[in-house]
Amino acid sequence: IMGGLQGSLAVWTIGNAALAYALDDVIEGKSHHLGNPSMHFAHRLMGHVADITAIALSTSLDIAFSCAADARVTVHRVTKGRFVRTIFLPGSPPPVASEAVLDPNGNCIISCAEERSIHVVTLNGVHMARVEWEVTIRCMVASFDGEYVVCGGSDGSIELFSLPGLGRKHVFYGQAGVTSLEFGPRDSYLVVGFEDGKVSVCVDIQQRLAMVYNGLEEMYI
Repeated sequence: IMGGLQGSLAVWTIGNAALAYALDDVIEGKSHHLGNPSMHFAHRLMGHVADITAIALSTSLDIAFSCAADARVTVHRVTKGRFVRTIFLPGSPPPVASEAVLDPNGNCIISCAEERSIHVVTLNGVHMARVEWEVTIRCMVASFDGEYVVCGGSDGSIELFSLPGLGRKHVFYGQAGVTSLEFGPRDSYLVVGFEDGKVSVCVDIQQRLAMVYNGLEEMYI
């Protein structure tokens, strides 16, 4: 999903033209592909009038959260392009989202750079938790089991929060600002990218030993 100015949100498929044709029930556009034949325009998502600031997508749940500069957070059904509801984060005025990520349970974790806060909201618009952070959050990633979210800061801090309550669990620091985060298969490791070009791989030793033990058990069953 691509978001742009004046509330525009476009759904594209990659390497699957047939799927794009099947989803294209909103407007004409089956031949659009951004100069890349592997990308095909499907349809637009409605519900915003202000510039898009963050998008979170879950293909398995068929939902997307989109956030805009007027502080609106909108929930969509992706395959049908249907508007579900609009949510505002608590505050007067409501804070504007800068980053968003979905966990496997459909909870959306939203960070607000100006307010330096993190929020968790459900698909139904229920505000679950809020926590303040001292630095600007540049990226976030939720674990595959939905138990944790990891946030990367402009000062190189990498902090682990429990979900959905945002309890602080662990923090460690890199030498430069964090630019990207990604979990490996089954949350077995965390890849961290930094603005100085370095990449670190963080491994939980206890978890790795448990995986080895489970693998050996399977071999001898």
